[in-house]
Amino acid sequence: MPGQYDKRRLKRDLMIACSLFAAGVVVSGMSLAQIRAQSRMELAQATPPLQGTPSDDQGKTPAESKPGGDRPTT
Repeated sequence: MPGQYDKRRLKRDLMIACSLFAAGVVVSGMSLAQIRAQSRMELAQATPPLQGTPSDDQGKTPAESKPGGDRPTT
């Protein structure tokens, strides 16, 4: 009879091990899916590149350059 008891116990232990492994795979898959979804949300919320406002004086020509003159300071 000890052989039958050992087989039954081995089968039960194997079923427990398989169910724990399957649960671990499910939790890992859910975590990866959440990480991917979160990175997509961060990518979607990125700010657009800054654009300068168009200047009103587009028709004006730049000032004449003078050799040896002082540079303008801002």
